Amino acid sequence: MARREVEAGDCVLMPHPYGQTEHLWIVIASIGDSIAIVNLNSHRRGADETVVLLGGEHPFVKHRTVVTYADARIAKKADLIAYAERQSAWCTPVSLEL
Repeated sequence: MARREVEAGDCVLMPHPYGQTEHLWIVIASIGDSIAIVNLNSHRRGADETVVLLGGEHPFVKHRTVVTYADARIAKKADLIAYAERQSAWCTPVSLEL
């Protein structure tokens, strides 16, 4: 059965906008028919450390990882749902603490 709603904390595995490597994208806000999403990347020197996750804080996170706010996107809920359903890309949502 297809999903009909998306909310903050939902996660989808999708390619990075500048490559084909899949990254975990997290819905951080849902307003009307739009959502704001951010992705996770491995921690690298000079990375934005506003939010740092450690291995085990989410099933997808295996090592020190950062939220890459510079890659944040606004998308249509329907587009994200269609992609995630077509690609079977839904992942475990993040916890409320994250």
